[in-house]
Amino acid sequence: MKIIILLCYFLTTTSFQGEHFALSGQGNRFQPIDNIQLLSNFSNVDVTASCAMYCLQNTFCRTFDFDSISHQCHLYEGSVDTGMIIPANSSNIIGWIEILPSMFHLYNASADQCKDNRYLSSDIVSNRCQCPDRTFWNGSMCLNQRFIGDTCQENNWCRNDLNIGCILSICSISPTTTISSTTTTATCTTLINYNDIENQTNTSGDIPNGYKNLLWTNAEYINVSSTPIDSGYRSAVSNGVFVMQNKNNNNITISTANV
Repeated sequence: MKIIILLCYFLTTTSFQGEHFALSGQGNRFQPIDNIQLLSNFSNVDVTASCAMYCLQNTFCRTFDFDSISHQCHLYEGSVDTGMIIPANSSNIIGWIEILPSMFHLYNASADQCKDNRYLSSDIVSNRCQCPDRTFWNGSMCLNQRFIGDTCQENNWCRNDLNIGCILSICSISPTTTISSTTTTATCTTLINYNDIENQTNTSGDIPNGYKNLLWTNAEYINVSSTPIDSGYRSAVSNGVFVMQNKNNNNITISTANV
């Protein structure tokens, strides 16, 4: 048997208006699809209505579980249909907020209209009323994001914060990319500075084959003092005044002399 109760709060804020809770029969306990959906535990709670009040005060709460003997109150962010109702002691009862499309009529309205809305949040990027964290828009309501094995249509239907994404219409663990790197120690410890080329001029010239035991094609040296002061040539100098450039904009080839 299901009982409907109405809790009314006469507070100065408009966050709480009339809220409808549904109650299961006695002897039932809520089991969430994942324990991460447990929001809070409260002890020494006297009656079911007090547990419901705690749920209302937490904007993420949609389901509560109350035991009248242990006086324990558990709050869950998952709607009752996201988990299971299982048999329990007769002192245990489940309550949940009945989520209706009418609660989301301001979806995508300007953000100022949902400032104190329990079911929508103001998105600072779009400046619109959007679904709160860990919920998604299904076209009419903001539902709890889903877990591994649940069906999905979009990636945001799944718990992205837990690395769960929508893969082939099923919420699954998203593949991760592993980046590996290899460090290579250079065997050449002295940089080529082109300062010791035979018969070198003060401005520019071809880099001859055999220089540093290498074969050079379309490569020439140039004195950076002859280049524009704001060019990149001057920052490329390692030691001395010469750098290498490609001759006549042709492709440079450098190979070992024994090839």
